[in-house]
Amino acid sequence: MRGAFAFFMLFSAGFLYAQKTLSVSVETGGGILFGDLINYEQIIWMPLLSAEFKYHLQDWTFGASGAFFPYVWADSLDTYFLRQVQFYDKMSGGIGGSCTVFVNYTNAKFNYISFGFSGSIDIIRNTTGKTSAGKIGAVENEIKKSSDSSKFESENRNVEFTVKLSR
Repeated sequence: MRGAFAFFMLFSAGFLYAQKTLSVSVETGGGILFGDLINYEQIIWMPLLSAEFKYHLQDWTFGASGAFFPYVWADSLDTYFLRQVQFYDKMSGGIGGSCTVFVNYTNAKFNYISFGFSGSIDIIRNTTGKTSAGKIGAVENEIKKSSDSSKFESENRNVEFTVKLSR
């Protein structure tokens, strides 16, 4: 939207699902070790309430968004191939939120080029649960239940600078 001034605000509610996988692999010239050593999988479910606003002023767009996660469910599976063991964490509770701010510039004369800058932070705190361990591929009755409490906390920061070319 072009013009001297324009304002946009959006409120939403929903459910966020995130799945992350990390693998650590090694390969040696002698061929002694090859393949995955550690595999980490994480699934996070959380209801959310969010808000976003944008402010357009001539060639500039300024904005911010935020989300609140009132409850978090997180499951993770750590597989250590050399040790032949898996750890399964099942956690819930906690609270989280995210915040993003951004600015974009698109010159009216050259509207096929735009520049953007954004920064964000996501935080999840106080999610607790239990850890179970067993051999890789173990059946339910072979898995050892831990009495120790697992704790999941996450904090991610991100900064981006973008240049977009379009025709």
